[in-house]
Amino acid sequence: MKEKDFDISSRISSKAIIASIFSVFSLMILFMLLASGLKLWAFNLQELDYLERNFWVWTGIAWLMSLTLSSYLSILIGRVKDWMDGLIYGFITWASSTVLACLFLVFHTGKLLGRDVSQAFIWSVFIGNIAAIALCLYTSYKATQKEEWIERLQDIREVYRKQRKFKTTHGRV
Repeated sequence: MKEKDFDISSRISSKAIIASIFSVFSLMILFMLLASGLKLWAFNLQELDYLERNFWVWTGIAWLMSLTLSSYLSILIGRVKDWMDGLIYGFITWASSTVLACLFLVFHTGKLLGRDVSQAFIWSVFIGNIAAIALCLYTSYKATQKEEWIERLQDIREVYRKQRKFKTTHGRV
């Protein structure tokens, strides 16, 4: 193995990760404002225990969309071209956002899941997080393929530009 294969510090862009975390929560705020406009819930987090199923379904969908878009954004900002690096970005986006969301709920409501939590609710949260990490990893993988394709296209344009410049300087246009 080469020495550069073990150099993790050059693989991770903190700007991209921080931007993706901010985008996750910004998108969640946007989607929850939309939910409030649709009368799915009111802005009172003390009522989290008593909210209806529509709220939790919407929150799950909003969480999945926010994480997916933010994972894609982290790849674009970090200009990641290797699929393995892309998976690292997707995983870090998912992990850090999930931990921060749990901390927010704990600090704001004083409890993580509420008083009367059913087994079905816990399983749905677990399955939702499995879906979230799968979407983050898949999106990151697809985004790295797109970045690699864009780089190849730029290389082709550069070769074409050099050929054209060579032809014009040698009088063969």
